Amino acid sequence: MPLSKIMDVLDKGAHISDLATRAEVYKRVLEETGNEAEATYQALEIMNFSRKGNSALIRIVTALVPFMNARIQGMDVLYRTGFGRSATVHNQKQKKLFATRSLTILGLTAMYLALASDTEEYKNATPEERDNYWILGGLGRIPIPFELGVMFKVFPERIYQHVWGMDTGADLRQSIARNITSTLVMNPIPHVAMPIIENVANYSFFTGQPIVGKGMEDVYTPYQANPSTSLLAQLVGKETNQSPLKIDNLIRGYTGTLGTYAVMMLDAAMRGEGDDVKATKTLEQMPVFKRFMTTKQGSGTINAYYELKKEVDTAVKTVNFLERQGDYEELAVFQTGRGGKLLGIKDYMKGLDEEMSSLRTFRREARRSRMDPDSLAEIESNIKDAEINVTKNIQFVKKALD
Repeated sequence: MPLSKIMDVLDKGAHISDLATRAEVYKRVLEETGNEAEATYQALEIMNFSRKGNSALIRIVTALVPFMNARIQGMDVLYRTGFGRSATVHNQKQKKLFATRSLTILGLTAMYLALASDTEEYKNATPEERDNYWILGGLGRIPIPFELGVMFKVFPERIYQHVWGMDTGADLRQSIARNITSTLVMNPIPHVAMPIIENVANYSFFTGQPIVGKGMEDVYTPYQANPSTSLLAQLVGKETNQSPLKIDNLIRGYTGTLGTYAVMMLDAAMRGEGDDVKATKTLEQMPVFKRFMTTKQGSGTINAYYELKKEVDTAVKTVNFLERQGDYEELAVFQTGRGGKLLGIKDYMKGLDEEMSSLRTFRREARRSRMDPDSLAEIESNIKDAEINVTKNIQFVKKALD
């Protein structure tokens, strides 16, 4: 099959790249020391995947969770290098180089924040995008390295934004938890079970968001779909009486990026004359390109609005429940804490909700109008701009409640 051949070629390319790096390290160390054993050891220790440790439990978990052993070995190499504990004659030199380069990344992070944090692309990006990339305004974005990026870019950036910026304590905690479990792959749940567990819990461990949103929880299961849900998932959902949103989550979880692209191509082939028109995609929305390109129309503030709205709705329901129970003592306690602050912005959030609701209605009507894809793309872009404008101050509100 063509797909299997492509995977074989990519696998061979990965092996060649890994061996080339090890060969270069072996050659350089041998020239410097003349010690073949030292050169072999250094080439192996770039990333020693054969190391498993003495714990039987850890060996079982790393066998079940893909890439977890690689992340553990990467963190171990960083630790031994950073503290001068590697078994090499150059361990102190490596320690100094580690400190120098780590401080360089930390300094560049400070410069990056000073230059990027006021751009529209950064302000409107989701928390996941800020954590996973260096966002370079209109120039695009660059994926961060895993361990070093998390330690010297993500965590300092998040702490800075919490202390001096607009991030709340909850934003900081969610970022730390997400990066430990996702980016560093310190999540003991076997990957083979992860998408199923996410569907059962209705929670994405990567985004920290529900798979089926609040507005669709009460919708009949086969109709739980949004405009980005694939036709394949909608068809399978109707045949199996399952949620199309959760079917798409299973596809993403088990097939990754290549599977998602395959579904997109199948979706285009399946789309018939009677189906809703899809807006023309811009370059930054296209596969591959969207990984490296930025947009001013990010969903960060919009997602923050829905998160805060959920909190306010919960607070209102809690007050109504306590009043029905006649538990006025507990009601007073609730209103003196964060619950009281959330109730204080109830009318403000109601006004935002009315505006957002009218924009959602406008979008639905536009998609049902059968206009051409280019015109629909322009209208949807204008609606997204309006949503961003409506929610632009939401992070200030969240920070005031912190």
